[in-house]
Amino acid sequence: MKKLCYVLPRFDPNSPTHLVHLHEILQRINGQVDLLLIYGSSTDVTPDIDAHFVKISAGFRPIKAFRYLAALTTAYIMGYRSFYVHYHTLSSLWASLLCRIFGGRTYVFCCVKNELYFTPWRLRYRELRRRILIDLPVRLSYRWAQRVVTCSDYMRSHILENHPIQHDRVKVLEHWVNLRRLKPVQDQRSSARTRFGLNPDDQVVLFLHTLGEHKGAHHLPELARRVLAACPQVHFLVAGDGPYRSKLAHEIRSNDLQSQVHLLGAVPNLDVPQLFAAADIYINPATVEEFGRVLLEAMACGVPFVSTDGGGGVLAFTTPRQQEYVTRPNDIENFSGLVVKLLRSPDERKSLKEEGLNHVQGYSLDIAAERFIDIIEDRVGSRRTTT
Repeated sequence: MKKLCYVLPRFDPNSPTHLVHLHEILQRINGQVDLLLIYGSSTDVTPDIDAHFVKISAGFRPIKAFRYLAALTTAYIMGYRSFYVHYHTLSSLWASLLCRIFGGRTYVFCCVKNELYFTPWRLRYRELRRRILIDLPVRLSYRWAQRVVTCSDYMRSHILENHPIQHDRVKVLEHWVNLRRLKPVQDQRSSARTRFGLNPDDQVVLFLHTLGEHKGAHHLPELARRVLAACPQVHFLVAGDGPYRSKLAHEIRSNDLQSQVHLLGAVPNLDVPQLFAAADIYINPATVEEFGRVLLEAMACGVPFVSTDGGGGVLAFTTPRQQEYVTRPNDIENFSGLVVKLLRSPDERKSLKEEGLNHVQGYSLDIAAERFIDIIEDRVGSRRTTT
């Protein structure tokens, strides 16, 4: 049985992030690999996975970094020669160094256009410090790793264009959803709406994402204003947290939208089905979207969506039918018009619901688990992609 050391920077069963999906895939590969999980956590909760564990507790940053290095070195001494690192640059660099010197393979996951966030070259202390401590290590992590794993052919092309990596080193593991957990619960529609203080007959538009400008949070007040001008009875549920939250709350108050736009804060991913049960439409006005797993969640829960293409990432996994409701980023007029069109057309919503439910079957947890094993076993072939 293959020995795999998996590094997960945070574990929290009540996380509002995508990390819950990683926990589920690790549960699914139980028995197929000898798994050692190194994870960060500030709680005493242990992951429900048949694996060996090393928990890295929160604390003074240098000590925490040393604990990661010690845990990875111990794993190598214990015979682990494959390391899969999910968004933890220090662990990626150290594991890759061990494997380059003594033998083995490191898989580094990346589904972010990091170049968009790199600091420009300026002779200023803050910018130089960031470039040395963050930007350069990220670039090196791709260079040193034996494999880079990403979420779509779109992102694979992006990585190859921006980093000097051989084509055969970049593998694709498309995002997935647990179709047993995420599914339509229309019988809970009324109770879900009551839970959020809404009437059963209200129309509901849902936003569920990081509250940052890169995910379009700054567009929400204008979108709401335009949609409400055409459909006054609509309510907006805004779930999530992030750097734009306080400004968004201020803009909602200043535009007198408090009665129609409801800020829910961060919601655990395990509660996502209840959010979708309350919704007629999901909206994703992101300016940057490398993939958009939340759209898979919407499909799985039977909720049609209006989205931007996020710069291209959304087009990599949506159907031509769904793309009729996909716009370019920042096109608020067209975006709000599509929302109004969908709100006024129950038949169109039903058609898109069926389209999504059918399409999302190809992004199941079972398929992703098989593909994950193929990648770490270095087997050739893919469900949809050429790697």
